[in-house]
Amino acid sequence: MNRHVLTVLMSLAASAISGAIFVVALFHELALVEAAASILTGLQVFFLSSAIADMLEKKKEPNRVRNSAVVLVTVFLVAFYSFTRYFH
Repeated sequence: MNRHVLTVLMSLAASAISGAIFVVALFHELALVEAAASILTGLQVFFLSSAIADMLEKKKEPNRVRNSAVVLVTVFLVAFYSFTRYFH
């Protein structure tokens, strides 16, 4: 159960980070980052709902592939925003 709670919290944090990058990119008028962040925020919310469903269904183990995807997508988005912001 604790692993599922950690998975939900990780997915929630990733969704919040993606949403925050979208808002910041919106203010800085970085159109490509806005588009990427909006798509990836939707993906993160999907992963969050999937993690909540796994917790409610009382599955034995959280999905490791989904957890890895959550982390990789978040790292990619932060790196993409940083790279674009640096060269803009």
